[in-house]
Formats: sequence, C-alpha cells, structure tokens
Amino acid sequence: MAKPTLISVVGQTATGKTSYALKLANKFFKQEFSKAVLLSADSKQVFQGLEILTGADLPNDFKAQENKSYLYRYFAKDSIEIHGVSIVPGDAEWSVAHFEQLFRNLYDQLDEKAVLIVVGGTGLYHQQIFNPAATTHVKPDQELRTKLEKLSLAELQQQLQRLNPQRWRAMNNSDQQNPRRLIRAIEIAGAGEDQQQVEGIELDEQFGLQLGDRELKQAITERVDQRLEQGVIGEVKKFEQQYPANNLQAKASLGYEPIINHLNNKITLEELKKAWIQEETQYARRQQIWWQKKTGINWSKKL
Repeated sequence: MAKPTLISVVGQTATGKTSYALKLANKFFKQEFSKAVLLSADSKQVFQGLEILTGADLPNDFKAQENKSYLYRYFAKDSIEIHGVSIVPGDAEWSVAHFEQLFRNLYDQLDEKAVLIVVGGTGLYHQQIFNPAATTHVKPDQELRTKLEKLSLAELQQQLQRLNPQRWRAMNNSDQQNPRRLIRAIEIAGAGEDQQQVEGIELDEQFGLQLGDRELKQAITERVDQRLEQGVIGEVKKFEQQYPANNLQAKASLGYEPIINHLNNKITLEELKKAWIQEETQYARRQQIWWQKKTGINWSKKL
C-alpha cells in the first residue's frame, strides 16, 4: 500500500513551527493532496487544561472531532487535521512510546493522497519515528517497579551505576536526581540487549526553523507576555486545584513553577516573567544543540 508524504518541521521554541506547518498544509492541500494531517511532536501540549501554558496554538476555526479509527480526539477544518494536542488528562503519563503509537495509528491510515506533517521541538519524538531506539519498546515491569519504588534515591543511583555505568554517566544531573527516570533506566538495563530494533520510516523532507539570539529572545519575551494576557495564571491555578499532586509530568511544563511561586506570593509578576523567559531561553539553547548535530535539515526562517 502506498504511504503518505511525510514531512518534519523542527526547531527551537518560539520560532513559529505550528504556523509554518499550517502554511505547509494549506500549500499541499491546494496541490494534488486530498488531506493534510499535522501531528504535534511536543511532550507537554498533549495535556488537557494547560493549552495556554504549553502553547497549544490551535486556530479558533478548528473544531474538536472524534473518530473511532483514531486513538485520541483531534481538531479539524475542512481537510486539514491537527493531532497530538490537548488529548490526555492532566494527571496522565506520556512518553515517547505513547507518541510513537499515536504516529503509527495516523500513518497506517493515510495513503499517497495525504501529507503527514510532524511538527514540534521534542527531538526524541522525531528520532523515534525516523531512527527509533529499541529501548523504547522495553515493556514496563510492574513487579520490578514496585520493588524499586521502595528504595531511596541513593540506592536507585547505586543500582543503576552497577547495572549500566555508561547509561548513568550519560544522564544529566536532573535525571540522576529523578527517581522515576532512574527506575525506567534500571528497568531497561535489566531487559538486556536482545530487544528487536524497530525499522524507521523514510522521511520525504525536513524543515528547520531558527532565529538569531536577539530575535529568539524577543520572540520568547513576546510569547510569555501574550500567554499572560491570555490568562495563563488563572489556567495554572485551576489546573493546580484539579490536580494537586506534585509529581505530575504536566507540571514540568516550562513556566509552571514560576507561576506557582507567584500564586504563592513568593515572587512578583515581573520576577515570574523573568524566570519564565529564562527557562524558555535555556530550553531553546538545548534544542539548538540537539538539532545542530542532525544532518539533512532544510533550515529556514520563512516559508
């Protein structure tokens, strides 16, 4: 069976990837394609209730839709669809394996008359489609997890260092201090190296968006201001009331912690803005380092 044209749009935060992808979708739709499907490759935009915070930039004229063939709801206008945005509850778990399952669900239902545009800055998600890691398919071992959850942080660190010292050294300081990620690393280490490598899917075109440092800082600042005007503080307050647990993935979204500190009267509004802009800027630097190592990207500023 013929497969759809597959395009990837990557780059740093605040460079306008979603807008760019929508322009691409309209361009292709006006050509020989009968359908254009956008899939968000963003690890935080999947959560419902934080659409302003995570920049789930859904156009107002796109309406929520349900389809039994799809795993999750989506948004559509005419023959253009947006998937992977605002699809799971705020207390849900979401991983690269979930994203790959979502991608496969869409890809397998499209034919050569469709174009599928994967857009977003989470590099691992793009990699999992085009150059997948076998370890993603190591299934959770609930019995092992129950045992490991009883261990202290130091004990988890020691166990991973013993099982896979190379993996331990490759982890950044944040991951080394994160019990959930240590448990997953131990789980993978215990699964052995006989996991079957999943074949990647061939990419037709990959576009990358980038801005100069000054332009990027300005874009980030403007976007933070816009989200504050849109009511992001109230959105986070409501989310916190609905989901009081502190260890949720959704709460690792950029800007969440500064907003909580502001709501608790620990920092002023100006301090909140400064902290949020700094988080976004540091993240953008990490994204650029990731993408600079990749080849075959058609870098651009405009469509």
